[in-house]
Amino acid sequence: MVGAYRHESWEWQPLFTSIPPFCRAPLYYHFQQHMLVVAPSAANRNRLLKILNRIHPAKEQQQRLQIGAERLALVLKSCRYAYDALADERIQECFTSWLRSLPESSTQNLLEIFQYLGADQFDPSWMEGWALKSRGYFVTE
Repeated sequence: MVGAYRHESWEWQPLFTSIPPFCRAPLYYHFQQHMLVVAPSAANRNRLLKILNRIHPAKEQQQRLQIGAERLALVLKSCRYAYDALADERIQECFTSWLRSLPESSTQNLLEIFQYLGADQFDPSWMEGWALKSRGYFVTE
């Protein structure tokens, strides 16, 4: 489930482990996870890059995303744990630059792409089904 996006207090951090199913996470984490999944296969990587670059108007940012994805594929070959590859500063610079420069009008397109890839948008009503009636407050009844 995609959570925060472009929130003031949120920091752009590398993803260090996989996002569990039905877990709320920032859009950038879903972006990293999808890039990590497709990076080893050149065909899958290029297919996703083509889809993502259609929604970004800046040619230099499209090239930057391509460079970041190719670097991720190379770094993955030398990592014992795949998510360690996302700690690479040059990869993070490419990915954050692409996502930060994405126009607001394209954000909905990006959410639709990730929904197709399996990252559902967060629905607050899902929380009501298993939340405590006390909402976390101490109750003396």
